[in-house]
Amino acid sequence: MLEKRRPRGLGAPLVPVRAPLDAEPRPARRRPTELATGAPVIGTRGGAQPYPVLSGLPTALPMLRADGGQLGGRWVAGASIAGQAHRAEGVTGQDSYCAGCCVDGSALVLAVCDGLGYREQTSQVGAELLARLCCAGAAWIVREQALAEGAEALVDAVEQATRRLIEWQRTHLAEWEPAGAHATVLVCRVPVSPDGGPALFARAGDTEAFLLRDDRYASVFPTGTSANDPLSHRNPRDVLEVTAVALDADALILTSDGLAHDIIESPRTREWLAARWSAPCGPHRMLDSLRYRRQSSDDDRTALVTWLHPYTGNSFDDTDPAPTDPR
Repeated sequence: MLEKRRPRGLGAPLVPVRAPLDAEPRPARRRPTELATGAPVIGTRGGAQPYPVLSGLPTALPMLRADGGQLGGRWVAGASIAGQAHRAEGVTGQDSYCAGCCVDGSALVLAVCDGLGYREQTSQVGAELLARLCCAGAAWIVREQALAEGAEALVDAVEQATRRLIEWQRTHLAEWEPAGAHATVLVCRVPVSPDGGPALFARAGDTEAFLLRDDRYASVFPTGTSANDPLSHRNPRDVLEVTAVALDADALILTSDGLAHDIIESPRTREWLAARWSAPCGPHRMLDSLRYRRQSSDDDRTALVTWLHPYTGNSFDDTDPAPTDPR
């Protein structure tokens, strides 16, 4: 029999917290507060946004995700924000992103996926798995294979990822409908040196890729040519759009359709993002980049940005005017 023990007391008495700093006054009412942002507003903002509601799904994705750091000699940052309607209704976001390196170190492999909105119970699982399976497959495209086979090698990797997703669903979640894990996908292989092979892109659905140079954007895929069907598809080759491009730019931006639409349609948002991404940014700045507001914003926003020039810095500028604790 286990012996019952009294809970241990605190090792030291509680001490009063210092008074709040003048720069950050205590709220007058006990309600959630958020950090301010200088992000622009698209359209007419009709009052404050509704409070978010957490999803009760055990498979829900976080409402906010952000990353930033060195990868394969480049600086990569990603962020994803669930759409306003999802946050207000307690529905999980359905976007996912992934970044990795080829096994021979010759290139980065990047992916952005977006689950189908009307499959709100399950599609985020498909998007999450498909992004990682695509990167895992594309990581085996070494320099020699990319030079010899070109985009065909990337198509093979996406096909393999699709088959694995279908097998996983049939084995572990046979009660799901086949379309329950469908998602749009954009996957690419980005060389990290001039002799690292071609830059390869493949997509199914309405995800987008942009090249940013100074404040000018160029679409990797011709505007308006996105394939309509998502994956997993019985024959991925029927819906995949592939291309190889020269990376003559400062940054490569992969996006889901929610952000891509605003980049294309809103000049002010384009300018805001170009300014934010004119230099490598950390995860907090990356997340704040997507905090622009719009009158109606149901779609998730996801961006995975790779700065294409070699990153040689060994320090991070995290200037904070707040006073430090002398202890």
